[in-house]
Amino acid sequence: YHNYLVSFGNQRVYRTGRDWSNPEELFAFGTRSPARLSLTYEPAAAALWVGGFGSGLVERYSLTGDLLGSFQVAPRFVSGLAFDEADGTLWM
Repeated sequence: YHNYLVSFGNQRVYRTGRDWSNPEELFAFGTRSPARLSLTYEPAAAALWVGGFGSGLVERYSLTGDLLGSFQVAPRFVSGLAFDEADGTLWM
């Protein structure tokens, strides 16, 4: 098991141990806009859902950084995401 996080400061996605130790960079967003703030993991697909800060953009990425899809929501500040594996619900 791992923890996943997005660093708002440097716009990179990391995987850590269960105790948040040994961070490993998975990929960087680089200059791709918008700034990302929230992240949740979808275990069955080994995918990450990422929320944009100030844009309302929600994106789905593979663990290697490939964009798998996206959609727009309101309000524009997606500051928290959670994925319910039991029924496939993405909570914002």
